Amino acid sequence: MASVYGRLGFDFDSNNTTIFALSDEAVAHLNSSPSFLPKSWQVTDLAENNTSGYYKNPVANVYTTIYANTSLIFAAANTDPANNFPYAPSEGYNLTNTANSFIITLNQFKSHTDNISGVTALADAGTAARDYPYRESALGFGKFLIYLTYQTDGIANASPALGSFTSLFVNDKLEANNTIIANDWITFRSSLNGSNVCNLNGASINTIISHIQTANTLISTRRNHDVTFFQNSAQVVRDFGKVAQFSNMGPTDTQLANNYIGSDKLVSRLNS
Repeated sequence: MASVYGRLGFDFDSNNTTIFALSDEAVAHLNSSPSFLPKSWQVTDLAENNTSGYYKNPVANVYTTIYANTSLIFAAANTDPANNFPYAPSEGYNLTNTANSFIITLNQFKSHTDNISGVTALADAGTAARDYPYRESALGFGKFLIYLTYQTDGIANASPALGSFTSLFVNDKLEANNTIIANDWITFRSSLNGSNVCNLNGASINTIISHIQTANTLISTRRNHDVTFFQNSAQVVRDFGKVAQFSNMGPTDTQLANNYIGSDKLVSRLNS
């Protein structure tokens, strides 16, 4: 049966005096300590090295279908855009470029939502963790900011903690956009003849373009909001540390600031 200790792979003479037994007092202290893993399934998962797969990306499925439908439109439009849109050549080029741009944005959105949903762990983020939200870091800032913004602004909702996660809450809008784009692909596909020439006019193609742009705006707006909110949160927490150092200053700190190192700004605030 798997065990946490067994995973360590200890292989040495346990009777050797170097591997001494803990004292009764030490064992009593261990017994009095709260459990690190209060649930039995936590112990089992750790013992069995089964510690991945706890999180899912709630928008992953709709991403997959939007990506597939948009890729079909792009592939068909990009076959020979110079010749395949006899009734709307410029609109054909615009459709190709718009679909390609949306595919890029979709991939960025998928990566972002993997990060904030915990599918991609902060430990795997590398230098990106400094500027982009991950579940652990965004919640770390957010839980503190709930306390801080309640004290400073009376905010009594979860927005300080969830402001970097809004991309996870638009699944219904994504589904609606996907339905429209799927129908656009049906319309576009039915307009093609055997040589992949599109018989749609400019107005019809522009309608498809506008649908893709609307979906693009939705996901880029949400992703940009989450990233900006995270970066703002990090800055507020850093700035909090700069002003919090002046709370409960001792006499030595106060004298040093008032008489030697404090700027006029600081001295005026300390004595206000």
